[in-house]
Amino acid sequence: KNQQNLPLMVKCLFDCFKKLRNTDSWKFHVKGGAFVIEVKGTPGSWHVHLHILIESRRYEWEDLLRLWMKISPGRGVWIRNIPPGQGVRYLTKYITKTEVPDCDKAVLNDALKGTRLFQPFGSWYALNITYKPPPKQCRNCDDPCFLIMSDLFDEGFVVHEKDFGP
Repeated sequence: KNQQNLPLMVKCLFDCFKKLRNTDSWKFHVKGGAFVIEVKGTPGSWHVHLHILIESRRYEWEDLLRLWMKISPGRGVWIRNIPPGQGVRYLTKYITKTEVPDCDKAVLNDALKGTRLFQPFGSWYALNITYKPPPKQCRNCDDPCFLIMSDLFDEGFVVHEKDFGP
């Protein structure tokens, strides 16, 4: 549902999702996962929702919808299978989406300041703490680098660590 007060809406959404994760039903079905927040709309008519990737037993849509509507002012739940190996792509698609007009981005950025746009939970929470990216070496010069993958490039491209400053 579209709302005027974006920070209040985000807080309500996060609080309701936390309540959902603390229910017996959620704990029975869901082992862990991660979510990203997506904001659409314009000032005075914001639409905020979560895209959640879960590792779970089969969770019937009707059961999850009933529980979500009991806990939150939300009206909908959408479930679909994400193909193996596509989870990161699914989540990053929404965290990098820019549907808010440029003229409204300052308002959006102010409203979301200090908000986690991505958050693992449950058994996936430890991934956030223990993950160490593997060292990459540039195949041309052996310097440390990052390999950036994108749909725009067939094989990605290399960004050298030294290009990020001292």
